[in-house]
Amino acid sequence: MEIISIEGMEFRAPVGCFDEEKIVHPGFSVDVFISFDASAAMKSDKLENTINYQAVYLRIKEIMEVHHNIIEHVANHIMETILNDFPMAQHVKCKIHKTFPALGGRIAAVAFETERGR
Repeated sequence: MEIISIEGMEFRAPVGCFDEEKIVHPGFSVDVFISFDASAAMKSDKLENTINYQAVYLRIKEIMEVHHNIIEHVANHIMETILNDFPMAQHVKCKIHKTFPALGGRIAAVAFETERGR
């Protein structure tokens, strides 16, 4: 089993429960790690034998453009989408950082990490 990772995808997204977050979209960084059998891709050198990480990025970008209240829900949506839309994916790990959250102090990020397999 091999892993494709897409790390440090940065977004300003309408994710949050507070009114200010719905107006001024907070910053987010998303990392995904997708496990799959890459043996055919390693032998063939053909895109159709691997998981197209550009297509994965575009699906995640679409998800980040929709309002969600909490990052746990966003992570679940991302994992479900990858497992449903990319049949080669066997296991997905997703980590979402909400950068500089408005918590009343100087905090670089809060994060949520989860993983799921088929």
